[in-house]
Amino acid sequence: MKIRVERDTLADAVAWAARILPQKAQLPVLAGLRIEAGTDGALRLSGFDYEVSAEAELEVSVAEAGAVLVPGRLLADITRSLPGQPVDLATDGARVQLTCGTARSASSASKYCIPWKLKRLAMTEVGSRWIAVLKSRTLPL
Repeated sequence: MKIRVERDTLADAVAWAARILPQKAQLPVLAGLRIEAGTDGALRLSGFDYEVSAEAELEVSVAEAGAVLVPGRLLADITRSLPGQPVDLATDGARVQLTCGTARSASSASKYCIPWKLKRLAMTEVGSRWIAVLKSRTLPL
């Protein structure tokens, strides 16, 4: 995934979508914010905590489509502190890199981000590794 977006637009969308994320999540995946860049030029940011969900969509310049799950509150803090220049967000496998002017931030999937290939995945952290399980049923109420 490779995108370019204005800093203010991204910071506002991330802050809005990340507002529902818990301070201390019982499951690490619930602290994540899913970033999905489509071939149609839309960037979707979504979060979920089993009770409430939030999704923000904005128009961006998409060089390469893709999706990734990153820590939402960390991303909100990073985007809020960036200079007022266009932001480049790129993924390389399980690595996410955010560049804005001279500011750079990168994280690795082993600790901070998860490549998101399938839409019906349940993610859980075991030790320092992430395990993905395909879910074909909904959770009981």
